Amino acid sequence: TYHHLLLDGSSVTALLEYFAQQYNQPSEVQELNDYGVYARWIQHSHRQASIEAWRQYASGITLPSPSARQESDDQTHEHAQYLQAEEVQRIVAMARKNHLTLNSTFQIVWAYTLMQSNGGAAVCVGSPTMIKPLDGTLDAVVGLCITTLPYITSFNNGTSLIDIAVQHQRHWGGLIE
Repeated sequence: TYHHLLLDGSSVTALLEYFAQQYNQPSEVQELNDYGVYARWIQHSHRQASIEAWRQYASGITLPSPSARQESDDQTHEHAQYLQAEEVQRIVAMARKNHLTLNSTFQIVWAYTLMQSNGGAAVCVGSPTMIKPLDGTLDAVVGLCITTLPYITSFNNGTSLIDIAVQHQRHWGGLIE
């Protein structure tokens, strides 16, 4: 087993392929990329272009500040909602039908829940995301290649949650690269 703080999803695949090669054909094993390769890619990425893309992404969004929210009674409350197996199966089927990841699906549901609680039209939540170039050049890097990015979503009365999730997932992929 492994902990998600040590490896991201694609690292697990690379590591398992490495072990399988090591076991089956030890003389032909290709080395895994050093994590330093990933660190250098991050360091030499297009920083200014990234900053500008994220500024554009967040432009026009006004989020409530802590001082603008109503004062609470400083009490914390816990609420648990459990999904039945049939409900989970319906969610998975809906995500597949609409070519959505489960992460995007649940991020939209979570964002909608937060939007309902703060009374706004837009929300920002943190979304853990694997950051590697989409061209596959760093797929063999083993390690933690994850960061938390802002996930900003607006809700309009006439747009379905599925449409918002599809639109956001398409836009999200371009921002990560």
